[in-house]
Formats: sequence, structure tokens, C-alpha cells
Amino acid sequence: MSIQIRDIEAGYVAGVPILKGVGVTVEDRSIVTVLGPNGSGKSTLLKSIMGFVSIWRGEVAVDGELVTRVPPHERTLAHSLGYVPQLDNVFGPLSVHENLEIGGARLSRSERRARTRELLRLYPRLEERSRARADSLSGGERQMLAIARALMTRPRHLLLDEPSAGLSPAAVEQLFGMLAEIREREDVTILVVEQNAAQSLAVSDRGLVMVTGEVALDGDAPTLLDDQRVSELYLGGVPDATPATASRGA
Repeated sequence: MSIQIRDIEAGYVAGVPILKGVGVTVEDRSIVTVLGPNGSGKSTLLKSIMGFVSIWRGEVAVDGELVTRVPPHERTLAHSLGYVPQLDNVFGPLSVHENLEIGGARLSRSERRARTRELLRLYPRLEERSRARADSLSGGERQMLAIARALMTRPRHLLLDEPSAGLSPAAVEQLFGMLAEIREREDVTILVVEQNAAQSLAVSDRGLVMVTGEVALDGDAPTLLDDQRVSELYLGGVPDATPATASRGA
């Protein structure tokens, strides 16, 4: 197992849980999409895995090791986690090249330079604009940079918070193609929170639908793509009293 979330309750204010007994397993080298209406706890789930939100009950394990009480910076390094938040995910005044180097700050100088060159070759548009300020990039280019920076240390697990937000249709298509390529090339597990349900599930092995801090649906991606309940819950409908579970495939 790659990432296991076991019955966690978490939130930002004592006594006001955002996650209410969430249990999720993200299998090694899989892509898992997390869907749900605004306020359902999707981003909080990622932040709980990273250690940015306090977990009051339950456990988080990465590759079989409990990390629930491990500080975020140690969790990132020792357990090979990469994270791309939805907002403020690049340093605008710095160049593309400088952003990548910051992403590899804990590597040796030679490793950092080699990895920067490798990623720039993999993403020619970033190489073309390597000396440009990050805040001069298009939305798609900026998201590409944010993901490339997270890959600098070769994480085994990559967590992405709404990477397609604000992108053009062409950039969204490019993004999801990029995620499928990253999984194969980097041998990485990807957990992605998304609003573009159909496009994200199309490149995923499994999907989850969260509503009011609980997992309402959990199943293989093709099954969820065909499930009417996904659109109902995703658009903010009220789930049954007992959360339903789709057939598990992947």
C-alpha cells in the first residue's frame, strides 16, 4: 500500500471537524481522483496527509509507516511526498530556472543542476522560458512549472490540489496528459483533487466523491464515470443517510 488514511477526523478549529472519519487507501503507482462540491473536505484531506492540518483521531500511513505525528518537513523528506497547492504554487518574481532550483534545494548542487536540466528537457516550453519570471507565464505554463518543481526531488507520492483550476480547455487537456506521463515516467503515485470530473477520472484508476467531510462514493474510475450518483453528489446533492460505495476495481 502506498498511502493509507484510517478513520481520520481533522479540522482547523477545535470541535469543528472538516473530515469526519475518512478512510482511504491509495495503492502504489495508482492515480486517484478526489471529487466533491466546495467545502466537502477535499483539500483538507491532502493537507492532512502532508501534516498541515491537525488530525484529532485516526492515522495516516505512507508505505506502511505511520506519519500522523511526524512534522510536515520531515514527512516530505523521509516519506517522499510532493505537494502542489492550488494557490501560490510558484515564486512569481523568480525565474522558471530559479523556481526549479528551489524545489531541489535539499539536493546536492550537482544533483540539483542535473535534475533541473532533465526536467527542462522534458518540458520544452519551460526550457524556452527558463529565464522568464514565473509570474509572466500563462496559467498552463505556471501549473506545469509547479508540478515540475514538486518533481525535483523524485517523490514517490504526488498530491495535487485542483491543478486545472483557471486553465483554458487546451491547457486542461495537456495537464491530464501530463499526469498520465508522469505516473509512467517517474513511477509515482498521484492523488489529485479536481473539479474536472470526467477528464480527471479518464486518466485515473480510482475515484472518490466526498460530501460534507465523508467519502460518499469510492470505486474504480470507469464505474464512477458511468454512475449517475457522481454527478448528483459532485454538484452538491444530498447523499443517502449511509454513504454508498461503488464496485471496487483497481
